[in-house]
Amino acid sequence: MPRPKNSKNKIRPLRPFSPKGDFNAHEAREQNMIGKRLADARKRAHLTQPDVVNRLALLGVTCQAQAISKWEKGETVPTAYNLIALMIALEIHEGFAYFSGALAENPVRLNVTGMNMLKEYEDYLVSTGKYVPVERHGNRHPRSHYTMEERLFIEQRASAGPSVTLSDEEMELRSFPARTIPADADFAIQIDGNSMEPFYRDGQIVWIKRTPVLSPGDVGLFIVDDEGFIKVYEEEEPEEDEMDEYADSDGGIRPKIVLISYNEEYPPRYISPNTRFEIVGKVVG
Repeated sequence: MPRPKNSKNKIRPLRPFSPKGDFNAHEAREQNMIGKRLADARKRAHLTQPDVVNRLALLGVTCQAQAISKWEKGETVPTAYNLIALMIALEIHEGFAYFSGALAENPVRLNVTGMNMLKEYEDYLVSTGKYVPVERHGNRHPRSHYTMEERLFIEQRASAGPSVTLSDEEMELRSFPARTIPADADFAIQIDGNSMEPFYRDGQIVWIKRTPVLSPGDVGLFIVDDEGFIKVYEEEEPEEDEMDEYADSDGGIRPKIVLISYNEEYPPRYISPNTRFEIVGKVVG
């Protein structure tokens, strides 16, 4: 007996599935795709692993910095719920496409350097009054969203490659789009050189919060023998034959300070106790 035409049991042919992009789960795991992109997103947000732990705690995820390290190295992988929390904490607006590379609406994806360049150029155009961005639904952003504020700016560049002199006398007031200024920033400075690429490029403006103390892994602005540098701050235990050199007046042993470049072409710079060294502040944006 033939089935009625409107029967709920009507058999429908399976819709053919054609995956977009070239994602392969096995290859992604072998290449540690999730871990590497988590690390990239954290560095793009200028966060340390402990910073991420604190943000995750606000989202109901309890973990240690060691867990973040293992996720980034690919030794373990976050659960689906933890991954969602990580995307919120690290402000990964591209969603899961950030990890798979399968951007359906925009298959050509800029890397971190490209996104920073695009954002800086947009802010420059807004500051000149030549451009007001258009939202996806077609309405323009209110101009109040691009209010200009004056902030201290050091005209002389801080080195991320060849060294340059850094002087407080070079500070001047300059206008910036308010939305680009981190709440805790005290002044801005321009990078010179390529040793901090791909996360900071030559000519990029970064924001500094004044502080005399940094934690290992922080990116900071330093004065070394009257020259300014943007580097990653790290600490090491002195070698056995260096203990006397790093001993303080109370008999304690001070850590050996090391300034690290993201660009592996540049070797670490060790700061000896006899070097004039000053931590000016932390890079916050």
